[in-house]
Amino acid sequence: MVTVLILIVVVKATKVVLFPKSLYVSVLHGSIWFSSNSSDPPTLLFDINLRIDNPRKRVNMYYVDVVAFLFDNDTPASSTHPSSDSFVYFSQRDKLMGPQQSAIFSLLLIAQPITIEPRFFNLLYNNESASMSGVTMRMDATLLTEDMTSGGYYNTSRPVTYYCWPLVILHHKNFPDDPLVLENFVQKDNVFCRDAQESHFI
Repeated sequence: MVTVLILIVVVKATKVVLFPKSLYVSVLHGSIWFSSNSSDPPTLLFDINLRIDNPRKRVNMYYVDVVAFLFDNDTPASSTHPSSDSFVYFSQRDKLMGPQQSAIFSLLLIAQPITIEPRFFNLLYNNESASMSGVTMRMDATLLTEDMTSGGYYNTSRPVTYYCWPLVILHHKNFPDDPLVLENFVQKDNVFCRDAQESHFI
């Protein structure tokens, strides 16, 4: 008689909870709206609506020193010289997001011929039918984290870069007036902006 000894090995799994390190950022409907102003000098106004979410409990996040760059479809947004390789760039106000807070912010840019690459200014200015697709918005900033989970305050700071792609630039008069068309447009998916340090690089 042969006795077979069966050894059962029990493996205990340890669950590791990974907390998000960054804010969640998305561009509403993946669209950037522009309009023209025939002032002196002539200008273009860009309007970008962002949704920003803080997924953390008991953690404040500060998004400071924000600079946004717009790149056309032929230029890599991962450029080491974004201010010279983008067709326009602009600074934005600091953003404070409390624990598990969600908010919508409007980024406004007034561009003059000397602050935007001329061929793009000429393409969009006084041209209501003009559009650009495959646009990438890159946002460089500093993320300050104020952690209150350990009975006190634990502050960290790190540079972050977000890439929002693909975006489309449209004249504001193309925003649908018809209620049915508007309803379908509003349901269009937002474009998620990815943190280059965590999951995405262009």
